[in-house]
Amino acid sequence: MKNLEILVVEDESITALDLKDKLENLGYQVPQICSTGEKAITTAAQIHPDLVLMDIVLKGETDGIQAAEKIQKLNIPVIYLTAYSDQQTINKIKKQPSYGYIIKPYNEKELQTNIEMAIQKHKKEEKTFLTAKGIIKSKKKELIIEKSGVALITIGVAILVINSFITKSLAWLSWLLFIPAYYGLMLTFISILPKRSIPQQYDKKFVSILIPAHNEENTIERCVRSIAKLDYFKDNKRNFELIVINDGSTDQTHDILIKLLEEFDFLKIITRKPPRAGKGKGYVLNDGLRLCRGEVVAVFDADARIKPDFLEKVMPYMDDDRVDGVQVKVKMYNKNRNVLTCMQHVEFAIFGNVILRARDKIGGGAFLGGNGQVTTRKVIEKLGGWDGFAVTEDLNMSIKMMIEGCKIRYCGETAVYQEAVPYWKPFFRQRVRWAMGNLETFFVYLKQILGTRNIPLYRRLDVIQYLSSLLFLSFVMLGYVVSILYIADIMIFNYTFPAIIGFLSTVAFFPAVMLGIFRDTAKIHVTIYRSIEYWAYCLYLIPLFIVAFIKLIIRKERKWAKTYHSGD
Repeated sequence: MKNLEILVVEDESITALDLKDKLENLGYQVPQICSTGEKAITTAAQIHPDLVLMDIVLKGETDGIQAAEKIQKLNIPVIYLTAYSDQQTINKIKKQPSYGYIIKPYNEKELQTNIEMAIQKHKKEEKTFLTAKGIIKSKKKELIIEKSGVALITIGVAILVINSFITKSLAWLSWLLFIPAYYGLMLTFISILPKRSIPQQYDKKFVSILIPAHNEENTIERCVRSIAKLDYFKDNKRNFELIVINDGSTDQTHDILIKLLEEFDFLKIITRKPPRAGKGKGYVLNDGLRLCRGEVVAVFDADARIKPDFLEKVMPYMDDDRVDGVQVKVKMYNKNRNVLTCMQHVEFAIFGNVILRARDKIGGGAFLGGNGQVTTRKVIEKLGGWDGFAVTEDLNMSIKMMIEGCKIRYCGETAVYQEAVPYWKPFFRQRVRWAMGNLETFFVYLKQILGTRNIPLYRRLDVIQYLSSLLFLSFVMLGYVVSILYIADIMIFNYTFPAIIGFLSTVAFFPAVMLGIFRDTAKIHVTIYRSIEYWAYCLYLIPLFIVAFIKLIIRKERKWAKTYHSGD
């Protein structure tokens, strides 16, 4: 702190000289004394001192507060000096941005303490600002990368489509469908193989359960009550804590949580208020991470419902030191409401019963979802927490973990039940966000995925396939539409590829779908007609990716949008 330059702004010459002597006795340098606000602003811009001691009452037209406002725009901290200690003056000072105030008369110790605190605070703020500036800069670069990637794919597809109309050939589409078709068949086969073992005896680690909540008055009570019933104890003591992060809710969420707090003494509530609130789920989870104490962190959405043995089923997977994350099966508790909710249930059944099950068997390559994910605290902190800028923070975290060589297991022995979106408009909005999240993650992390040596090549290729799977599936559905139009003699194209390739690519959609549904229902007739329904349901992917591509190209920043939960 010694040898710092401090500009003194004081219009009483005797007081100014006395202050200068005190500062120099403390080891500070006083390059100049100013008696007016105008002179202080000019001098501060010229010499850029480390700190300014500013009297509020000054000669001239500019008072100390007005001068301080302009000086602090130069990134120079200011401490106010005043001989008035009345409440009106103090309130006036508090309304202004400053690094403190000192009431005259003052002694050297008080002077030194206030200066050191102001300098330390300013350095901390500078560091935070530079860190935030660096993050924003890197995110702007990521935005450029993803826009470039989307533009390249769009241009490439446009060229292929134009070529198809000129040559009357769709050979490119047929060979493109070959990739997801056979990869899907491979995963279906792998999912039939024997399951990897888990420890029978395990260490019951303390778990912190985080629930982000923004305007969740319809579901938060049932969610908290469901999780509060967890049967997870060690030495006859509850071995988990439950933390709800209320992210600036404007409905009755806060009041409901306060009532629950009276009932559950192990419930903790973190309240985020504007302007901090409403920035994104990643930021919410990071606040919860800072205040939780578990070495294992479980994340649930505010509509989640689970069975009491949830952690007893999941935690054996976490007993392996090589495992840093577990994702459980996801089911819809309102699956019977309408066809749309039923199809979402089927979709997650296929994803869990086949896709994640297969990936778990090829080296811990499952992926974390936003609901029912369990991870080690150490790996989250190592990766710098959740990315608040990411559209899908769960997928973003999964990819970063895999790049570092972390294993993520899939637990199919238990499930988290959530609310399926019952209407097409909010459903489509949700899925557009998911598609955008997949694509942004794909483009931003593609280079790192290919370059990492922490995981074998087959897992790197698997990650790339997963990130692009929704895009490929939209092409699959496009292929079906084109084939139907071809059979109906509405469009005439030349299919210049082996017939067996076309046949297998056409039927390859169904094995994974039927196996996933059958494992969920164990009924042949339900499996058959649900598979046909699901095929028709997937046609929405064609307009979905058109909208997602457009939004990725035109958006200026990444914005997070929650899914509305009705609680029905």
